[in-house]
Amino acid sequence: MNRLFLTIDNKDIKDYRELWGVNLFAIDVNDFFKKGNLIMTLDDANGNVVYYRLLRRVD
Repeated sequence: MNRLFLTIDNKDIKDYRELWGVNLFAIDVNDFFKKGNLIMTLDDANGNVVYYRLLRRVD
């Protein structure tokens, strides 16, 4: 699994920032997390995940 972070800023909103964790699975972990799936998690700036998005690989 590769772990990356993506930061999104909005210049029109003062102090606006989103921190997204991006996880790409290189192998099957179980029946839910399969090779090629991408999970994005949104952090609340305190280390807590407040939102996640699962993108499944299309064959």
